Amino acid sequence: IKQYQEGLKFELTDPSGHANSYMAMSDAYKGLEDYPNAMEAYRKFLELNKDVSANDYAGLGTLAMRYGRSLAVDENNTELTDEEKAAKKQAQIEAFKQADQIYADLIEKFPTVKAYGLYQRGMVNSNIDADMSQGLAKPYFEEVINILTQEEELDAQGKRYLETSYRYLMSYNYQVMKDNKAALECAQKILEIKPDDEGIKQVVETLS
Repeated sequence: IKQYQEGLKFELTDPSGHANSYMAMSDAYKGLEDYPNAMEAYRKFLELNKDVSANDYAGLGTLAMRYGRSLAVDENNTELTDEEKAAKKQAQIEAFKQADQIYADLIEKFPTVKAYGLYQRGMVNSNIDADMSQGLAKPYFEEVINILTQEEELDAQGKRYLETSYRYLMSYNYQVMKDNKAALECAQKILEIKPDDEGIKQVVETLS
């Protein structure tokens, strides 16, 4: 990191030449699990990179998600006070909100990957609202389903996004809304995607 920082002091005719140095710095910070600095360096990489792709931009979201997960609170940890645990939980929520905004920006900048961006927003919000009581992830997973069910054929990744979306809605309808019929419909959709899933077969039988 120190060597990259020294290299960045040199003025270049084309500042974009420093982009890869910022990417390397971001990777180094990530290796140290210093996610705030990893994200800061990654933002500089995006800023200087002349040909930012959707995949490049998604990398920033991945860092924000990792940062949020790194702030998970162990309720059994007696070394932290209740106030410290509450502060850490709030920091985690803020990190996930950063990730949510990054994926919202991704959708705006790269409309062709809208399904991916919505799926990630669903995943982020399911972390913010872990017990699903607020249904924060619901609209994103619903929109993923609306988009992907209109596709003539889905690749393995698309099927995974669709399955995860239906799983969330199945759990949400069953646990929060107490709507067994809606939960069953979602379970049946999952079975269409994974006909050999014994767990889902049992769920369908039980809900039926």
